[in-house]
Formats: sequence, C-alpha cells, structure tokens
Amino acid sequence: NPVVLPDAQEDAAYSTTLKPFAKDDDPGDEAQLRFVKISGAPAWITVSSDGTVTGKPGKNEAGRVFTFDARVLDPSNADAVTTVQVTVKKTNHPPRWRQNPVPMADAFEDLTYKFNVATYAEDPDGDTLKFKKIDGPAWLFVGEAGDATGTPQKPDLGTFEFTLEVT
Repeated sequence: NPVVLPDAQEDAAYSTTLKPFAKDDDPGDEAQLRFVKISGAPAWITVSSDGTVTGKPGKNEAGRVFTFDARVLDPSNADAVTTVQVTVKKTNHPPRWRQNPVPMADAFEDLTYKFNVATYAEDPDGDTLKFKKIDGPAWLFVGEAGDATGTPQKPDLGTFEFTLEVT
C-alpha cells in the first residue's frame, strides 16, 4: 500500500489497469473481479469495473501526486480496499517561432551587423531558448542567446537568407 501506477503526462490521454495488483485465491474468481473508485480521486481519473484507470490530466495537474482509494470485489462481493497513487509529469512543449520568416534589419558592407532573433521565438513552458544557425552566409554568426552578428564584405552584398533552429 499504496499501489503506484505508471506516471501520467499532462495534457495526454492516460490509461493503465489495476488488475495486476488484485489477487483472489478462490478458483475462477480472479477473472470476475470488479473495481470501484471509492474516494479521493481527482475528477480527471476514472476507474471502470474491469480495473482500467483512464483520464487526461490538465496542465494544472503537472508535478502533482494524486491518491485515491479503490475497492476490488469478487463474485460473492468479498472486497479489499487499497490506496492508489499516480504522478502527473510535466510535458515539455517545444518552442515556436512567433513569426516566420523573421524580418531582419539590413546589413551594410564593412559595418558590424547586430540583430537579436530571440524576440521572435517563445517557449510555452518558459524554458530558456537556445539558437543555432543551420545554414546561411558565412559572415553571419548566431549565438545561443539569439544574437546574430558579423561583418559582411563586398562579396557578401545582396539579399541573404539563413535558417535557424530554436530549442
């Protein structure tokens, strides 16, 4: 006690079973066990009569441990009660670009170019963003914080594009 179920993920369908935790020594009874949630379960958890535990925890449940009491009954209504525990893990949502393509400031020959792309990306979980240049002009460097810097030379004149990754 308690029965510890596999972790659930926030904003994701959850399904597991209580069956492996229930035993009945009477011949044939184990196949006919019935399960009932009796107290303590949050609204997102349901227990069906076959022991299946289902639900979909929301964002507000992330990082919390939930307990509830469940009863198992055999065909003659002999019963046992146990406490069941499930932990809801936070789902890491990927960052996203607020705008694509990102409108960059113009660069000028032999002048240091500086532009920060970080304001054009966001992470719904508030995680720190890291930027990386995937391709683009050789003169342009992009730091992890999103600072795009470099000094274009005469051969670099013209329109340029580059691809960034944000994690």
